[in-house]
Amino acid sequence: MSSANELPCRRPMSGRQMVCMTWAAPASLTAMDTAQSTTVGKTMRIVSYNILAQSLVKHGPFQHVRHHLRALKHRVASLVSELSSYDADVLCLQEDDMSDSMSRLLSCVDTGSGTSRSYTIVNSHRPRKADGCSIYYDDTRFSLASAFSLSFDMIAPYVVQACRPKYIRHNIGLGVVLKEEASGCLMLVANCHIQWSPALTEVKLAQVVWMATVVQQLANEVYHCPVLWAGDFNSLPNSSVYSFLASSGVSLRGFPEFEKYLSLDFAIEHRALHAAEAPFLPHPPFAADIRSVGLRSAMSAYRTVSSPLLLPQSRSNLPPRYHMNHILSRETAAKEHARLGDNEPEYTNFSSDFVGTLDYIWVSPANVSVCAVAELLPEAFIKLHTALPLPQFSSDHLALVADVRIHW
Repeated sequence: MSSANELPCRRPMSGRQMVCMTWAAPASLTAMDTAQSTTVGKTMRIVSYNILAQSLVKHGPFQHVRHHLRALKHRVASLVSELSSYDADVLCLQEDDMSDSMSRLLSCVDTGSGTSRSYTIVNSHRPRKADGCSIYYDDTRFSLASAFSLSFDMIAPYVVQACRPKYIRHNIGLGVVLKEEASGCLMLVANCHIQWSPALTEVKLAQVVWMATVVQQLANEVYHCPVLWAGDFNSLPNSSVYSFLASSGVSLRGFPEFEKYLSLDFAIEHRALHAAEAPFLPHPPFAADIRSVGLRSAMSAYRTVSSPLLLPQSRSNLPPRYHMNHILSRETAAKEHARLGDNEPEYTNFSSDFVGTLDYIWVSPANVSVCAVAELLPEAFIKLHTALPLPQFSSDHLALVADVRIHW
């Protein structure tokens, strides 16, 4: 883990203006915001970002990106500059194989808004891979109470024998329990990178079900705290993964992937796995009567918002992005629930061979309300450069930025 004393505060890259996104409360809060708690709650900003592993840049569909823009030195500087500009309390990164360099630079950063932040990293690497998931938290506001990792390869022994090989995909989940120093209150922040293949929907569902089980048990039965779950779920809004997370009380028997490929009689295996960063948890039990968790996607009303809370600052080389748009009016809430997933962004991944929404920030709606989300880059601007990555944005995914209010 990095220390706030490792490096002096680093100024943003020259030639790139930092953007302040200070959260401002909407003019009026509806019952959906206030009924969840008798307390006002505290706001915080969370970012989810698949930063594109450096090991993939040379081999993926990125030939439109100039060679020097794919170099490690440029990408680390660009990503740190971008992440610093978000002025977030928590950063959840996927495909992070640059943590050695980035954690040092993020140990003390200038956010560009007259303040600085000091981030500490908790990470976990994928089995037999160089990259993994990382969670950076502002250690001036939070301290680490607990951490865990999930190796989804452990699902394989619990699956019907003939299907086991395809469950060895080296995907992982990571979680931390953070304590806010000022109040002593806890929150669980989870991060994951789910299997990518569109042909393996049952693998995706199994990975998400396991992690949801762990997250819910820890949050509801052990720590009694709110949940923020970010990640690259590699699942579209019309997928069974999205439906499982967003619906409430649906049995796994309703998902054909589960009944077709998974054994319905699992046993608990109590064996600890070694992990250098965060300890891996043993596999929890699966059962056909596991119920969906009913989380809320922070971006689930994205296409209905039209009232920016913050106008963009003047920038010489960036498109008009990073408006923080308030949500959760009665109208947008009604539109959101009219049809599950319809109002998610059109894309969070924009490469030369795929465009679609794969990334999400999920929150526990009973004690977390979503106040604002950041606008994403417009399609016309991205297409000027063919696809992502761009000179200013070094990944084929877009960062999701959300302001949430925690009701402790």
